[in-house]
Amino acid sequence: ILQGSALDTDFLDRLPRADVVYAWGSLHHTGDVHAAMRNVAVLLKPGGFLHMALYSKEVESEESIEYWDRMKKEYSELQAQ
Repeated sequence: ILQGSALDTDFLDRLPRADVVYAWGSLHHTGDVHAAMRNVAVLLKPGGFLHMALYSKEVESEESIEYWDRMKKEYSELQAQ
């Protein structure tokens, strides 16, 4: 297990490139969401997938809590494939 920050490019440079990068409800807590998104995107191998979710209390959604729970489960299951 490694601990680091999506804003710490020295840390990120030491990580291997991945087929899938998964960030669910985390990057907007870094203090610089745009930099965090750019930084984690470079972790992808060519043709890789970035699965990301950002949320905000200010954004209204007609979707239910159950819908978002299902979505999170589906994204989590993609990680295992």
